[in-house]
Amino acid sequence: MRLSRPPKLIRYYNGVMRFISIIIQQLGTVVYLMFHRAVPLRLKALPVLALAYVLMPRDLVPDYFSIAGFVDDALVVYLLLALFISRGKRHLLLAGERYEPKGKTITTSYRIEDDKDKDKDDKEDAA
Repeated sequence: MRLSRPPKLIRYYNGVMRFISIIIQQLGTVVYLMFHRAVPLRLKALPVLALAYVLMPRDLVPDYFSIAGFVDDALVVYLLLALFISRGKRHLLLAGERYEPKGKTITTSYRIEDDKDKDKDDKEDAA
């Protein structure tokens, strides 16, 4: 029996859901960086400016120009938040900290053992 491709509606739905999950993850990063002390106040102004741009009645492209008005809002918000996230993570690294998102990431530690050292330890244990 040959499996057919899922209907277009299901593929579209999966793509939209993946996009929404990325947006939620990025918003979590923004919230984390907004409340972190290592991120300077002038950098924390970027998300506030993004929100203000969306709420302002005057835009680069007015919203009554159908889709183009909303696309420019989304583009400005995306650029400001992407800049905030990249610069905010850099400030965390300069402060000696790391941003570790919660979710699918597993925090662990590891060590590398050389086979020669292992053989040497086995010989010492046998003696």
